Amino acid sequence: MGATFDPGPEFSPSTFKYERRREICLAQTDPKHFKAEIDVYWIQAGGGDPIQWIRKLGKRQPLLHLKDMTMAPGREQRFAEIGEGNMYFKGILEAAEEVGVEFALVEQDKCYDRDPFESLAISYRNLKAMGLG
Repeated sequence: MGATFDPGPEFSPSTFKYERRREICLAQTDPKHFKAEIDVYWIQAGGGDPIQWIRKLGKRQPLLHLKDMTMAPGREQRFAEIGEGNMYFKGILEAAEEVGVEFALVEQDKCYDRDPFESLAISYRNLKAMGLG
């Protein structure tokens, strides 16, 4: 007896712990019902290329999590406001537009010593300067 998974009208997990599991889920599910919702930061943190993943997932991805990455003293990897780190957002945004991403969600897990609303304002201004919004 095989197990079945009925996600309802649509299921869109933000992250998967292991790339192989993601591959299996995507290969064995119907794109009409099982969507992808990647986080560009975590793709890059795991050694992947966010642009490649955006293009690979194509229209299966209506939502995209945007956050930036920077290196702090001591080689500590940190979250950063969009456009303030080392992520290649020009390419990320171009790929997202190519495949028809409907919504880009700005997310920053930690703001460190900055007010979260200030971080959001910085990300917004930078995204607007990049032509989004």
